[in-house]
Amino acid sequence: GNKYPFWGFSAILLNWAELAEQCKIAELFASNGLEFLLTRKSTLLNFTTNKEYEEEVVIMKSGGSEMLNSRNSVSLPMEGIDFGVESSFSPAWKAWGSVCVILGAFVASFVLMVILVVTKEHELLLYRMMPKNAIRSLQRGETVIDTSARATIYFSHIIGFTTISGHMKPSEFMIMLNQIYGEFDRLVKKHHVTKVETIGDAYIVTGGENGSKGAEKAALFALDALDVVTTFRYKGMRLFIRSGLASGPVDSGVVGAALPKYTIFGDTVNFASRMESTSKSMRIQCSSATKHLLEESTLHSFELRERCDGDEKGVFVKGKGMVHTWWIGGAEKLRSSQTSLQSSQISAV
Repeated sequence: GNKYPFWGFSAILLNWAELAEQCKIAELFASNGLEFLLTRKSTLLNFTTNKEYEEEVVIMKSGGSEMLNSRNSVSLPMEGIDFGVESSFSPAWKAWGSVCVILGAFVASFVLMVILVVTKEHELLLYRMMPKNAIRSLQRGETVIDTSARATIYFSHIIGFTTISGHMKPSEFMIMLNQIYGEFDRLVKKHHVTKVETIGDAYIVTGGENGSKGAEKAALFALDALDVVTTFRYKGMRLFIRSGLASGPVDSGVVGAALPKYTIFGDTVNFASRMESTSKSMRIQCSSATKHLLEESTLHSFELRERCDGDEKGVFVKGKGMVHTWWIGGAEKLRSSQTSLQSSQISAV
């Protein structure tokens, strides 16, 4: 019945006689007219013969247990006995130790949460700067380079950019650019095109896909960008842009290690820049290759008109001479795709 303060590992030796007296097991059996014999079998090793043998030891028994045999008794195996000791021991540091554990867990959880949030923010920032496949290649330590056979590139330029910037405070000019290009960024998400970069007032995107789908996305982006600029006002001032599209082979990749930058290069990129610089205010000029890709679209019908300045068709492009170009005036969504059209024909038959 004594209580012993203890903290740590412990070994307990059972006094079976005391246990039998306290649990009143003999009285319990006697009150029901029964006898009992409690034994324990132990597997021991004979060190002389190096063989194992079983030894049965009597732990408890009632007064008439000698009369028990296999005919008048039942053997019940016991898997284990649950027991415990009453103890009021509590270490002096239990209260503040518990507080420290709780605070430590909270701090660790908070730090882990901050790390995860910062990591996710960095990941999202990277995804805004370059395509996902380029990021995955960088994470694997690979050189990022990709070639597209029929990519479409969009260039735009704010007309009178130098004059406007000269008449505005730098802070106001940056606010204006952020507002207009913030709207362009929203269109990038809407049409699933890839923003390459902004250089001063130049805004550059790619169609994001090869072929007619990429050209279609870039053209729809260009049309919506014109609509945005048409309604945009900054302190009562209106902006005007020129836009150009070109399609063809394009190489893309990440350049640099200290400040890695996703960029595109090739003759098609230069041609797209010429399409913008030779375009007109609030017009979208495209190359013949882009025009052919837009005509392949199965989802939209584009309004395409050949550029004619007086009797002269096309426009002079540095390094290429006179080239035929086309104005993109609008787009109309087709009411049914080729698949639904075929289904209607089959139903009619």
